[in-house]
Amino acid sequence: DLRQPLLKDSWIDLPRMTISIAKKNLAISQYNLQLKMMQIVQSTQNAYYDLVAAEDNIKVQEKALELADRAYNNAKERVRVGTVQPLTEKSAQAALAGIRADLLAAQRQRDFVENVLKSLLSDHFEAWHNVTVHPAEKLLAIPQTYNLQASWLNGFTYRPDFNLARTEIERQGIKLKFAQNQMFPTLDITASIGRSSVDQSLTGAFGDISSGKDPEWSIGFVLNVPFTFAQERANVKIARIQLQQLELTLQQLRESILVSIDDSVKQAQIAYERIIAQREARSYNEIALEAEMKRMEAGTVTSYEVLQFQRDLTRSRGLEIQALADYNKALAHLYFNEGTILRRNGIELKVK
Repeated sequence: DLRQPLLKDSWIDLPRMTISIAKKNLAISQYNLQLKMMQIVQSTQNAYYDLVAAEDNIKVQEKALELADRAYNNAKERVRVGTVQPLTEKSAQAALAGIRADLLAAQRQRDFVENVLKSLLSDHFEAWHNVTVHPAEKLLAIPQTYNLQASWLNGFTYRPDFNLARTEIERQGIKLKFAQNQMFPTLDITASIGRSSVDQSLTGAFGDISSGKDPEWSIGFVLNVPFTFAQERANVKIARIQLQQLELTLQQLRESILVSIDDSVKQAQIAYERIIAQREARSYNEIALEAEMKRMEAGTVTSYEVLQFQRDLTRSRGLEIQALADYNKALAHLYFNEGTILRRNGIELKVK
């Protein structure tokens, strides 16, 4: 028996629509997985850069504590010999205590960002609780060459959310195609062919069938025209409106990608310029502090004045470290917006 639709259910029917939509749903789930992986990679990179910065800040505070202790001992000795007032010693002691507090805060910050990184690296925090994570790399400021047009093209090619939106449009297009096909009347061509036997014995019946003694065949058409297509027309209208909404959403997403990548490029450029500026400021503060240290040893300035320069240097060193972390995180954010963050980290998603 054969039945071939000529109008309704001809180029698409419910089983074929179901299979096509299932394929699109599979692609959508893959894009969602890829997007989740990108978010995890970016969060892990940011946590890693924060951990490196936190460890560098601890080193900065330890140097500041060492210098403050030196200034305090100098003030204490000068008070002992009577060259300065006792208030100078108290001021240096207060500054020393403040720097110790800053060092404790820096150590606490390191523990915090380390726990953030551990939570991203493993689902079993208890097993990682007593493990100390030490970064194997330093924060570097590697200059980059930016090509905005190429970054935009990467975004439209690799961004999983953009590909997901396009796939949703394709899925809705299948639904619209099916709804439009249901607007046609049913016109099917039917055909059948067979053999029969009237012999009452099983052997005789099989013999008649194999020899084709009593062949049967038929051919015809089936036409079914409903009185109204009101429901079908409503389904087409709904499917078309939903398709238009998805197309507008895709256009909005396209504009959002253009803006976000442009912002990310500018953010990375500004972050690199901040590193240069903070590096210069730190260098000048180091020169100034070195000069003040010599003057303190010569007895022309007090330890309190030296500690003022030391605080400026500590602050500039911390700002430089933060600028380095911000620059590396800005690059990670740019690669995320481009959709290339997985490829740049050697991660490939293969679906079997």
